[in-house]
Amino acid sequence: MLTIENLNVDYGGIQALKGISLKVNENEIVSVLGANGAGKSTLLMSISGIVTASQGSIVFDGQEISGKSSSQIVRIGISQVPEGREVFKGLSIQDNLMMGTYHHHSKSTKQSIADDLNRVFDYFPRLKERRTQFAGTLSGGEQQMLAIGRGIMARPKLLMLDEPSLGLAPLIIEDIFMILLALHKENIPILLIEQNAKAALRIATRGYVMEAGRIIMEGKASDLLEDKHIVSAYLGG
Repeated sequence: MLTIENLNVDYGGIQALKGISLKVNENEIVSVLGANGAGKSTLLMSISGIVTASQGSIVFDGQEISGKSSSQIVRIGISQVPEGREVFKGLSIQDNLMMGTYHHHSKSTKQSIADDLNRVFDYFPRLKERRTQFAGTLSGGEQQMLAIGRGIMARPKLLMLDEPSLGLAPLIIEDIFMILLALHKENIPILLIEQNAKAALRIATRGYVMEAGRIIMEGKASDLLEDKHIVSAYLGG
């Protein structure tokens, strides 16, 4: 579904990504682990077209997408849930969700969009209860639910999430990761950037570890959970 080869990204005189190669197959959850500053968010922004690569290839669903605009990339099926939620605080929950339909709204029927809304509300009943409430009045966990729901409304072929558990209570984190598993069962591939390595690897198919802009390790998620380096550096062992 997604193949990245030898991806390099420069910020001014600093090379943020150094020869990154990874892939996400159909029906996979792939987790990318790493400390702050490792380049994880830059990787997602490169895929989304927010950051321009200086070298390398990004192929999605058989199509080269490096050099395409963010709006073009959303239209071909990549949806990103950004770090920090980035909801529209002055809009209601429902209007925030409808923003996720922007690229396909004119081609969709009222019924199909209503079905999408009901699907999101099935995942997040709390959002349904408060659908007219301004997003800025929600808790951090509720805003994260809303950001994920907005990503689902875009009907993604690939869903990318940047630190969805950041700053959230353990019970909310558990709920969110259960939703990601449910989406996985709907055959939506997921690329997950996450510092909570244990939680991420427990739901993932495969994983990559980044340090200083490079991938230093990759493998099956179950193998990474048992790896001494991963346990020592990321799992608190």
